[in-house]
Amino acid sequence: MTRRTSPGTCDVVVDGDPTGRTEIPGVWVAGNAADLSAMVSVAGGAGVLAGAAINADLVREDVEAAVRARSAAPARTG
Repeated sequence: MTRRTSPGTCDVVVDGDPTGRTEIPGVWVAGNAADLSAMVSVAGGAGVLAGAAINADLVREDVEAAVRARSAAPARTG
């Protein structure tokens, strides 16, 4: 995870992609943790975007698990 110090402060900012995903699987960042200059509305919007991306990631994991389970199940006859 890339951490950088905000110039002129002792605050740390964590880098993520536009949806908030970091390089560590399952770790997301939003709001002022990603952009110290973000005002409340921008930080809140980043949280909504990250939440939607997290939900999509969880749905993808569920679908992949269901496909694996279906592939491993014996064929139905009938």
